[in-house]
Amino acid sequence: MRLPGWSPHRAGAITKLAFSIARGHLGAWIEAQVELVRLLPETLRARRIVQRSRVVADRDLLIAEPLTLNPGIASRGIGAAVRRTLDAAFCGWWRLVRGLCG
Repeated sequence: MRLPGWSPHRAGAITKLAFSIARGHLGAWIEAQVELVRLLPETLRARRIVQRSRVVADRDLLIAEPLTLNPGIASRGIGAAVRRTLDAAFCGWWRLVRGLCG
C-alpha cells in the first residue's frame, strides 16, 4: 500500500529531522535547510549547463547508497534499525525506478 504523497525522499527527510531533534541539533538542521533554499537558483543554473552536455543515462545514475548521517547519530539501537530500514527502502525504490527507465 502506498501512502498518498509518500516517497523515500520524504521519509528520509523526516527521519533526518527527527534524528536532529533527538540529538539537539534542530538549529543546525534549520540552518542547513535555509542554505539549501538560498543555493537553489545557482544550483538550477549549473544543472541546466550540465544537462546540455550529459552523456550518462538516468538509469545509470539512479542508485541508492546508504544514507549519509553524522557518525554516531544512528549507529546503534533504534536509530540504527531506522537507518537500515530506510536504506533498504531506498534501494528497493531506485531498483524499481531504474527498471521503469528502460
